Amino acid sequence: MQQLRITLTAEVREALATLKSQRYPLLSQAEIVKVVLSEKLLITNKTDTLARKQGLKDLRRASKALGQKWLQAQGQLKSKLSEDELYEMVKNA
Repeated sequence: MQQLRITLTAEVREALATLKSQRYPLLSQAEIVKVVLSEKLLITNKTDTLARKQGLKDLRRASKALGQKWLQAQGQLKSKLSEDELYEMVKNA
């Protein structure tokens, strides 16, 4: 296990004291640091995941619009094409 050294400045002491008195009265300073870092990591990962999902939704929406535009330029409607016909059109484009 690796060690992390933190200089206990006045700000760090104050933050740890606040966390100990308000949220984590039973934990040591080291345990408080671990818990807070873990919470931060979870929030960051969740935010990144949501951003990726939103990016994928935007990409799908843009792709669908571009596909519709291309089909219109070809004089076709997606609803009138089978999956195989559509695949062949894209493949031969």
